[in-house]
Amino acid sequence: MRKYSVFTNSQGDFVTVKQGWSWPAFFFGFFWAMAKKMWILGISYFAIIVLISFLSVIYFEVNNIFSIIIKIILRIVFGLCGNIWIENKLFSHGFEIRSVECSRTSKGAIECYKNTIREFSINY
Repeated sequence: MRKYSVFTNSQGDFVTVKQGWSWPAFFFGFFWAMAKKMWILGISYFAIIVLISFLSVIYFEVNNIFSIIIKIILRIVFGLCGNIWIENKLFSHGFEIRSVECSRTSKGAIECYKNTIREFSINY
């Protein structure tokens, strides 16, 4: 079971964000950021990769261990922070976190949240 943060906005839309590590952000950094419409993050990622590659060619003549280590660190940062960045984007667009649910899927997390709300309103 995975943990999902359930967000809603004033129009009643539901969005879930998986908590923890983001494999898509780790493997597809630039493309992941662009797909999530995080333009500055994606362009920054691309610029850092280009800069690191350029500097490693100029100063070290070939891709060396320095370049590889920096790129791996950048991927790890994206994997660790990817879902947090999505949550921050949702906050900036007027969404509020309503619950954290355990479920196998994001749709299941939304259903768990809706069921909890129904049970609460019936009991009170």
